[in-house]
Amino acid sequence: MFLHPLMNYHICLLLTGLLAAFSASAQVTPQQLDSLKKQSKLYLKKDTTRVKLLVTLGDAMTTIEPKEAIRYADESLRLAQTINWPMGVAAAYRQLGKIEMSAGAYAKAVDYHHKALAASHAIKSPDQRTLFEATEQNNLGTIYLNVQDYDKAIVAFTQFLNTVQRLKRPDLRREERIALLNLGEAYFRKRAFEKGITFVSRSLAQAETDHDYQVAAYALNSLGIAHTNFKQPTKSIELFKKGIVNAEKAGDRQISSMLEAGVADVLWEFERFDEAEQHAKQAMKLAQELNMMESQRQIAQLLGYIYIAQGKKQLAITNLDKATSLRDSLMSDEKKAEIARLEERFEQEKRTAVLNAQHTAELQQQQTKRNAIMGGAGALMLAAGVSFLFYKRKRDADEQVKAVRFDTLIADTKLDVLRSQINPHFIFNALNSISNYVLNNDPFTADRYLAKFASLMRAILDDSDRKETPLAEDMATLELYMELESLRLDHRFTYRIEIDPALDPQRTQIPPLLLQPFVENSIWHGLAMREADGLITIRVRQEGDMLVCSVTDNGIGRKRAAQEKQAQPTRKSHGLNITQARIEIINRLKKANGYVTLADRTDGTEATVGLPLSIA
Repeated sequence: MFLHPLMNYHICLLLTGLLAAFSASAQVTPQQLDSLKKQSKLYLKKDTTRVKLLVTLGDAMTTIEPKEAIRYADESLRLAQTINWPMGVAAAYRQLGKIEMSAGAYAKAVDYHHKALAASHAIKSPDQRTLFEATEQNNLGTIYLNVQDYDKAIVAFTQFLNTVQRLKRPDLRREERIALLNLGEAYFRKRAFEKGITFVSRSLAQAETDHDYQVAAYALNSLGIAHTNFKQPTKSIELFKKGIVNAEKAGDRQISSMLEAGVADVLWEFERFDEAEQHAKQAMKLAQELNMMESQRQIAQLLGYIYIAQGKKQLAITNLDKATSLRDSLMSDEKKAEIARLEERFEQEKRTAVLNAQHTAELQQQQTKRNAIMGGAGALMLAAGVSFLFYKRKRDADEQVKAVRFDTLIADTKLDVLRSQINPHFIFNALNSISNYVLNNDPFTADRYLAKFASLMRAILDDSDRKETPLAEDMATLELYMELESLRLDHRFTYRIEIDPALDPQRTQIPPLLLQPFVENSIWHGLAMREADGLITIRVRQEGDMLVCSVTDNGIGRKRAAQEKQAQPTRKSHGLNITQARIEIINRLKKANGYVTLADRTDGTEATVGLPLSIA
């Protein structure tokens, strides 16, 4: 399966879908939405009623027209601030946070939710303040869930559920089922499926009783994913399709997109590729209309694999390239924006400190001569104090910027790793090989190659979000990669893998496909010129507290390979840089001394990687 994190953790979590509670609003039908829009045009009095109307409109539009939702939320915030209504200010900030969360902009969402909590301190009614803070726990819980901090998410959702149930208000039934749904989802992510199903089923039962089609759709989506994990695809499709009906009744296009993608994913697994394509295209259409970038990335990836199975090479490459580009954009833009915000905040604090110091100095000059002497000493102390404060803030800001830049390095390296693992050249050549087998009337080999290719893609994507994977699994994936390349090149090379008997391959952990770029280099540059008898040897051994891995080939060597690269400048290799960046990250996180070396041999090249030994 390629879309659901309950099966595989290589996919980001947006497509499982969560609701963020807002106690002042409820699910609205299309007719009610039209009525709200008319009211907003007719009721123009600047009071709390209009603020509520605008916030409710923003909430209703979040998954239908996000840009319009932002407009309504912004207007509600300005009005609430103008009339000095704390509850309205807090609710408007919360709504902006929900909109950003729905779009996957988690840093912005957290910022808005913290502003909402700060504004809520001025709410006079203790019950209102308690409920507001509880719903904000739910909203922050959804963000924790999406960034895979499941324990924090469970704590947040449990607090929300306990508060709602303690208040025992009939008008909070919707909040209760949202809390049940989100809590169940959190347990699903921890792979506590039975416990998760209990919570989600309670949410669904209550939603169906109250005709809450939106919550029902989200609950059915979660249950569909769970049954996929239980290897019950027929049940999964049934649940997803029932969810689509509920989503259409609710007018929620976001969950419709998720459910359509869920159906497509299961149909792809069933090898019903034409049906899968139709559902995936519908999911993509909705995701594009709503500007759901992460969803588009996942669906483009799924479409790529559907087209591979259908033999549509160009469409497959186009969609896989799109998925990679979207991943690049999603992982780097927000980090860069965060750096800019930190630097701007520091500059603003710097300007404020200077102005305050100047103002104080001017006041001191207006004192008597005696006071001026004392004031001069005071100004000197003040300047020293300002300088120290200035230094401390700059130091703190620099540390924050360094931390964010390191996060950016991690994100950028993940992108490079993905690019190296799913190399467009490799995919293109694999598809060409499949086509050639078909054209040469060799369907058996074509089918065998396609099956191995699909298995490799699945294994790579399964590992793409893992920091470490068992050595046995990683070597099996590398072996599958080498087997495919050997098959494509008419067995011009063979390979062998040697693991130190002192190591337990099941418990020894290694970053996924750390050696793959070197294997690729050996094939493309070292062995490409050999007509036969090529050999790649992978050795893994323990040296003290280090795991040492080497990739050796009997190819043409680095000097001649460099000459060949000059003759073919379009073919670039980033393997060494990628792996060095990954080792640098590991060294900083684990305070280790990992390394990467390249050595020339008489008949080829040897790449060696050392990293701290990790045992599960």
